[in-house]
Amino acid sequence: ALLSRAIIYPSALVVLSRRVLSLFVLRLFNDCVQSAVMYVAVLLFAQNRWTLGCAMLSLSVGVKMNALLYAPGVLILLLQATGVRGAAFNIALCGLIQLVLGAPFLRSYPVAYVSRAFELSRVFLHKWSVNGAWLPEKVFISKPVAVALLAAHVTTLLVFARYRWMASAWRSGIAWTRRPLRTLPADYVVDVLFTCNIVGVAFSRTIHYQFYAWYFHSLPYLLWRSALSLPARFAVLLAIELVYNVYPPRGWASVLLSMCHGALILGVWLSRAGDDHCLQPTRTPSFAKQQ
Repeated sequence: ALLSRAIIYPSALVVLSRRVLSLFVLRLFNDCVQSAVMYVAVLLFAQNRWTLGCAMLSLSVGVKMNALLYAPGVLILLLQATGVRGAAFNIALCGLIQLVLGAPFLRSYPVAYVSRAFELSRVFLHKWSVNGAWLPEKVFISKPVAVALLAAHVTTLLVFARYRWMASAWRSGIAWTRRPLRTLPADYVVDVLFTCNIVGVAFSRTIHYQFYAWYFHSLPYLLWRSALSLPARFAVLLAIELVYNVYPPRGWASVLLSMCHGALILGVWLSRAGDDHCLQPTRTPSFAKQQ
């Protein structure tokens, strides 16, 4: 279903990016490793292998925490596919893996490790911001901007959850979360995960060049699932590639990048990709067997 509904030839474009080639082959940023592990998790989720998918998600978070941008979508999918008990089991597994990965540091320097791993007050350098170059530095590092971006991020996710990913469930109440109900279609799973990720990227406080690896490979899928016209799809893809090849960051390029992200998210919204009307109840599986 996934391949039949996505156009294959745009996917060839993912091997043509000069910037991504530089990131993966020459610079070896950990963003590339994180993304590769996360795409394995997406594949497992698309196959309804929830426990293995969550294990890979947690490993991806262990490489770099931006994998948590997928977390709201994963939570919704877990509730829809495995119910509250299944979701709790898989979330606990993710936490256990993080404890195992962090054990050497937690034993030696627990406070330093936790405070640096979750450094939410970190201030990023303005000169490297691909998406914030159009803002004056004082505005860029201000807390009101950070709060506004966080609020916009959460609001957009809630709107998608309410009117797309959980629309049917919302109308019928939330009793469906108490037990596993269905096997989820692969294209629906990928729609939710990739949309959740691009929304997080679009409202990031800053985007550095290496962050392109977070979502570049999902762009053809999202664009060809969107309601944008064919010329607009190619224009958005090429414009984003252009922005990431402009060095150092320029104000006009950061505005163009934000416009492209906004157009992509709007196009996905208008296409109703990820609408939960495609979900049909099936015989209840045991969440313990979802491996």
